Amino acid sequence: MIGMVTQMDQIGDAGDQDPDDEPLEPWSAPDGGPPRQWTHPSEAGLQVRVQTDRRRGRRLALSLLAIGTGVLLGTALVATLLRSDETAASTETDRAPLHDCLAMVDVVSEGEELQVTGLLVDDGRHVLVVGEDLRGAERIAVRIGGSRTGAELVAMDPYADLSLLELHASAGSTPEIGDEPEVGEPLRIVHFDDAGTRHSSQAVVSEVAARWTRPDHTVAENVLTLEGDTTDSGVLVDPAGSVTGMVIGSADGRSVAYGREELARVVQRLADGGIVERPWIGVRAADHPQSTPDASAAQTSAAPEPGSNAQGGAEVIEVIPGSPAELAGLAPGDVIVSVGTERIVDLDDLVRATATLTPGETVEVEIHRMGVPHHLVVVVAEYSD
Repeated sequence: MIGMVTQMDQIGDAGDQDPDDEPLEPWSAPDGGPPRQWTHPSEAGLQVRVQTDRRRGRRLALSLLAIGTGVLLGTALVATLLRSDETAASTETDRAPLHDCLAMVDVVSEGEELQVTGLLVDDGRHVLVVGEDLRGAERIAVRIGGSRTGAELVAMDPYADLSLLELHASAGSTPEIGDEPEVGEPLRIVHFDDAGTRHSSQAVVSEVAARWTRPDHTVAENVLTLEGDTTDSGVLVDPAGSVTGMVIGSADGRSVAYGREELARVVQRLADGGIVERPWIGVRAADHPQSTPDASAAQTSAAPEPGSNAQGGAEVIEVIPGSPAELAGLAPGDVIVSVGTERIVDLDDLVRATATLTPGETVEVEIHRMGVPHHLVVVVAEYSD
């Protein structure tokens, strides 16, 4: 019997491989008498069950510990993977394709260093920069992705406040261009601040094909206005990650931008290099309300009385000191009704008419002042900031 019990215990040990199992000890009398050399089967079974239960308890505890550890590790792994997916998605949005065309332009001028935002506009050679006059820069360096190279100014449009840089070495790649933005479309504005820190903010298109009068009284045509975080510069990116324009300034709590079509026109003007000449007369104007001719004048086709201003016109709000308009004698309150041979019905007509002029050209401007027509001669100048 002893041999059978010992064999059972050995079999259990061999099968379970549990180093903590203890062999059955011979029974000892409570009074310290001689140990009994045999074991009753009921006692052997009891000890076997005790040892078996002990092993099962240890296994259960180890199993629960393993399960708990697995759950914790699994949860942490899932969370990490989710964060990795989110980071990868965010990185993919930024890096494809913006990573390869967004430029940080480092400018040193008069001993001061600043960082501005640029956009690569072709395959690795030219970068467009908004809002900075780089003509006096001592050093210009451009970083696109992991590449850094020097650059020089090759073209500038002071009126549009845009500059074109040529890189000393190729970097990046041509941006992927999205569709022209529409009203209500959500966009991102990505830009670098003065310290070179990159920012990304949300904006929504509130207007398209708008007109913006800059602080210096020049007028930007066909612009977008954006509601959201306001900034003066940056690259516009649609939800798909494609470039759709560039921010050129801000006004009244909104960002102002060129969409892709107007931006393409500006870049085309810069393509020939040098300083882009823009005609300028130096007035800030607004639509002048049209007067309705009386019935008799309408029926007889008689010319309206002086001052009736039946054709509307563009009313001068401000004359820039030292401008061609001031030298010609224009004053606030004058209503411009013609420029050369072009009739002026509203501000749009005035903007289009002056855009066709040439710096140095002499043009006759007809105005109404206090209802009285006057003819003034304006010598058109080249815009310079």
